[in-house]
Amino acid sequence: MRCELCGQDMHEGELGEKAWVCGNKECERSDPMWLSDSEKQISELLTENDEKVKALTTTTVAGMRCEIEFHKVRFMGEGSGTLLFENGERVPFMKSNGAYIFYTIEESMIHALQTNTFLEYIENLRHLSIDRVSEILEPLKKRTTF
Repeated sequence: MRCELCGQDMHEGELGEKAWVCGNKECERSDPMWLSDSEKQISELLTENDEKVKALTTTTVAGMRCEIEFHKVRFMGEGSGTLLFENGERVPFMKSNGAYIFYTIEESMIHALQTNTFLEYIENLRHLSIDRVSEILEPLKKRTTF
C-alpha cells in the first residue's frame, strides 16, 4: 500500500494506532496517531467547545468563587455534579424532573443557588457539555452508511 500524501510504502500500525502508517519519516502520516481531515475538523470543534466550557466552569455564587464540576461517570448530560467553593466547601447537585437539587444545609446558599440566573447558567453549561458529544457523533453519522 502507498501513502496518499507522499507515495512511500506504508506498514500496518500496532494496536491502538492507525491501521496504516507511512514509512517516510518526513511525512505527517509517519506519526502512528495521524489524523485524517475529518478527524482534524472534529478535533478543532472539540477544542473550541472545551475552551468555552472551561471558561464557564468557574463562577461566583453568594459572593464566593466556585467551580462547577459535572459527573463524567454517570449517564452523559444527566446533570449531576459538584460545586467546589474556594473555602473548600463541596455542594453536590443533581437534576431531577427538570429541576436542580443542591445538597447543602445553608439556607442562604440554597437561595443563591436557586436564582434563575444561576440555574440558567448551569443549564447552559450542561448543554455545552452535551453539545461536545453531538459534535463528535454527527459528522460520524454522516459518513456511516448501512
